[in-house]
Amino acid sequence: MPVGPVRLGAHSPDPYYEPPASPEVKAELEERRRKAGMELPPKPPKGAWVATPDRRADPLKSGLTGEVKTPASTIDCALEK
Repeated sequence: MPVGPVRLGAHSPDPYYEPPASPEVKAELEERRRKAGMELPPKPPKGAWVATPDRRADPLKSGLTGEVKTPASTIDCALEK
C-alpha cells in the first residue's frame, strides 16, 4: 500500500442476521459451501458485536480518514453514532 493520506470505510454486518430463505435453499447453500471446502467464520459471543452506522461503510462518503506511514500501518479511528 502506498504511504500517504487515505479515506476509510467501516462496515460491520450483523453476524446473527440470516436472510429469509426456505429450508431447502438453506440446505442447498450449506451443501455448496461444504463441497467448496468453505467454512463460515465463527460468530462472536452475544453482546460482543458492535454495529457501525451505515453511513460509515463507503470510504468516499464516510468522513473517516487516516495516514499510511508504512506499508504495515495501523490506523485507529473513532466511530461516533
